[in-house]
Amino acid sequence: MLSENEKLDRFKHLLEYFVSHLEWLVNHSKSHVGYATYIQPLESTHTFVKSGKGDKGDSIQHQIEQWNDLGEDNEVAITVYGPDPSSRGSYLQWKGAWLNIKAEWALNNRNVKHIQALYTCTEEEYDPKFSIKKLGLFDQEKPNAHLKTFMSNFIEIWHKYKQEYNPVKQAIASLLEANKNLILTGAPGTGKTYLAKAIAKHWDANEENGCLGFVQFHPSYDYSDFVEGLRPVQQAQGQIGFELKEGIFKKFCRQAAREVEKAQEEEREAQSYVFIIDEINRGEISKIFGELLFSIDPDYRGAAHRVQTQYHNLIKPDSNDVFAEGFYVPDNVYIIGTMNDIDRSVESLDFAFRRRFAWYEVKAQDRMDMLDESDALKNAELCDEAKKRLEQLNEAIAEIPSLGVAYQIGPAYFLKLEHYLEDESPFDSLWQYHLKPLLFEYVRGLGDREELLQKLEDAYTSPSES
Repeated sequence: MLSENEKLDRFKHLLEYFVSHLEWLVNHSKSHVGYATYIQPLESTHTFVKSGKGDKGDSIQHQIEQWNDLGEDNEVAITVYGPDPSSRGSYLQWKGAWLNIKAEWALNNRNVKHIQALYTCTEEEYDPKFSIKKLGLFDQEKPNAHLKTFMSNFIEIWHKYKQEYNPVKQAIASLLEANKNLILTGAPGTGKTYLAKAIAKHWDANEENGCLGFVQFHPSYDYSDFVEGLRPVQQAQGQIGFELKEGIFKKFCRQAAREVEKAQEEEREAQSYVFIIDEINRGEISKIFGELLFSIDPDYRGAAHRVQTQYHNLIKPDSNDVFAEGFYVPDNVYIIGTMNDIDRSVESLDFAFRRRFAWYEVKAQDRMDMLDESDALKNAELCDEAKKRLEQLNEAIAEIPSLGVAYQIGPAYFLKLEHYLEDESPFDSLWQYHLKPLLFEYVRGLGDREELLQKLEDAYTSPSES
């Protein structure tokens, strides 16, 4: 693990190389302060690469490979547009992320362009600029406080990116946008519900603005809860009667439909509305959705595809009611379902329902970022050990023929370490109270369950012993 000083030394070299590279391409001057250290060794061996995208495995990346690891879980890449990078916005970036360090150019008194400052930026935000002198570049001194602040800014926006825009979330968001309906499936504890809410947040859909809906299905849930139905109400003189009441999804669609109408009037794009159905396979789908199985289909969205619901004859004519002539799911409604497909006590989903959704498997290995983002695991050694134990345990689960990859567990279980940090061995407590009971259910009914459970425990404990 790199020390803070080692990170700073690498970062300083990285910035000095970046500046030297761009200056060489623009001015081709051997008198630049960084030429002898960074450019001449490459030029003399004919290994200098002028331009390219390092994050795609381009050979330009080899020129900074001794400095591009800053001790994070992603390396820094360099992208240079040549031969005049001063006009193309060349940058340093975290690989695969839109998080950059860019150079600001200015003319000197001889009308020659030189880099005068560097700044960090995302696709939408720009941080304060730091002059080359302020950063202490090329001064042959130890990294100063300004460079430390600059590196902290660069690392901070990477952490923010990992939390909000990481590749898994980007893939899910793209699938949802293209298909309208998406089901996140995968092992228990992989943060599927968290991911669904993160996508909604990225689209500015939240409970405060009414653009986020949430429900958890269960065996007793039905059409009247979800769409509409007759509900008991207390009338005059204490009598009980029944009135038609809208369910949670129809109310949600009504709000979304009004937003579409308003957006059309104001000639703007309608706000996205995201409806999350947690544990979607725990409900009886045909009983809950009814004729809405047609309406949620991406090809039959909008007012042109209205349907008459089961209680439509009870709806009073109202010219102001967007659903007066029939119900429909607006185009700006996106549905995300979550499910653990290994649960043995839940409904299977029929093919008519399945084909209306895109499916994305959230794998345990893809969600290791949950541990990095945890406040409880800020201790790097604790976080690293948690990752090792989880990986080792999941490898052992995958090797059991009756289980396999589908039964691997997600990092969310290891977030429970927070409750046992004061214990003599937090990992032993996690095993005893959370993991062992779960794994016992996994191997229940298997002839060699005791042997298998011991094998899993050995896999879980072995990383801390090595």
